[in-house]
Amino acid sequence: MPELSRVFHSGAQPREPTVPFGRLSVQSRRITLIEVLIEIVLSALWEALFQVVAEVLIEGGWRLFGEPLVQRARAQPVVAAVALVILGGLMAFVFSLVVPGRIIPAGPLPGASLLVTPIAVGAIMARYGRWLKGRGYVPSYVASFWGGAFLAVGMTTARFLLVRR
Repeated sequence: MPELSRVFHSGAQPREPTVPFGRLSVQSRRITLIEVLIEIVLSALWEALFQVVAEVLIEGGWRLFGEPLVQRARAQPVVAAVALVILGGLMAFVFSLVVPGRIIPAGPLPGASLLVTPIAVGAIMARYGRWLKGRGYVPSYVASFWGGAFLAVGMTTARFLLVRR
C-alpha cells in the first residue's frame, strides 16, 4: 500500500503491472504461442487466397493474349520468370493503391509470408496446371509450381515493401 500512496501523491498515473514472459503461467504461454501461430497461418492463407485468385485471372489473360508463350519448348524460362516477378510486383502495386494498409496486423515474424506464400501458391498453381492438363489444355508457365512461385515472389515482395508500416 505505501507504493500506491506514493504514486497517488506524486501526481503520476498508476501503471498496469507488467509480467515478464518467463513468469507467465504455462497456459498463458500456450495461448500466446497459439495466437502467434494462428496469426501467421491466417496471414499466409489470406495472402495465398488473394494470389491464387489473381493468378487464375492472369492465367486466363495469359491464355488469351500470350498464346505463343504457352508452348514451353519455344519460350525462354528465364525471361518468363523475370516477367512473372515484374507482373506480380505490378499487381501488388495496384492492389496497394486499392488497399493501402495491412489487411491483417503484422505478427511477431514480419516477412514470414515472403517464404511461405510463394511455396503455397506454387503448389496450388502446380495442382491447377495438372487439372488443366487432365482436361486437355496445355498449361502455361503461370500454371506450374515455378510460375506460380515467381509471380507470388513478386507480389509478396512488393506488398511487403509498400506496406511496411
